[in-house]
Amino acid sequence: MAKSKLHEAARGGVAKATLHEAARGGVAKKRCCTESERRWRRGIGDAQGLNGSSLSSMTYTDWEVTVSEAVKRDTIWRVQAYRLALFLSACAAQDTRDSVSDPRCVHTNAQLCRAAGSIAANIAEGYPRRSLRDRVRYYEYALGSAAEAKVWYLSLEPHIGSGTLGSRFELLRSITRLLLTMIRSSGAGRPAAAGTSQT
Repeated sequence: MAKSKLHEAARGGVAKATLHEAARGGVAKKRCCTESERRWRRGIGDAQGLNGSSLSSMTYTDWEVTVSEAVKRDTIWRVQAYRLALFLSACAAQDTRDSVSDPRCVHTNAQLCRAAGSIAANIAEGYPRRSLRDRVRYYEYALGSAAEAKVWYLSLEPHIGSGTLGSRFELLRSITRLLLTMIRSSGAGRPAAAGTSQT
């Protein structure tokens, strides 16, 4: 009986996995997903806002099944920060839908989508660089874009709700932590970006 209950509990959870990540230049293999990604894979990452609306119901799993196999075959797909950044970019596009008709949000929406897209773009540009200095520079650009995206998301809270805002901040925190790890590893002892904290 106890064994059956354990089996039932396990079915509702997420199987343990090991995601191998390489940020060329010596990033060690990392064990499994972050807690945030495990939650999104269970389908609870995008909780309803406190105002009761569900403006963004897309989960990481929902999004991942829409990604083409050609993209997944690319070497950089192994980099967890890159995958999460692509997911964030898709979220930003969806999160700005309901405010697109509000002229006050035109600038904010454009800046959020630009900043979110810039994270994955800079990771992709830095990843193949042979020079450690160049690689770290692009990862730091991505780090800056992640910080900027937080500001634009804060501006949209009245439209997306506090629940979605919290989910996006959690996603951005995961991306930031991964980028700081990549910077420390690729930088061969170089300190992480000055003045940057794991928020």
